[in-house]
Amino acid sequence: MKKEIHNCEICNNKGWIETFVFDSKLISNNTLVIEKCDECNIFTNDSNAAIFAFENSKIFTFKNEFGFNVKIDFSLN
Repeated sequence: MKKEIHNCEICNNKGWIETFVFDSKLISNNTLVIEKCDECNIFTNDSNAAIFAFENSKIFTFKNEFGFNVKIDFSLN
């Protein structure tokens, strides 16, 4: 997947952001998800942004039944 670099302050030119969910009827508050950056709009959808985040930054996610790309946080503790 090719990505054009923009001068975006929201995502720091990544095209995707990590964000916490609040006030959703579909997923618990404070769930960390990966979404496309709506400001620079590099990716067509959140799934493409999550794939790119994995390929380039090794950010692991799983798509839940509601379509959210939930971040998997690994800890050795």
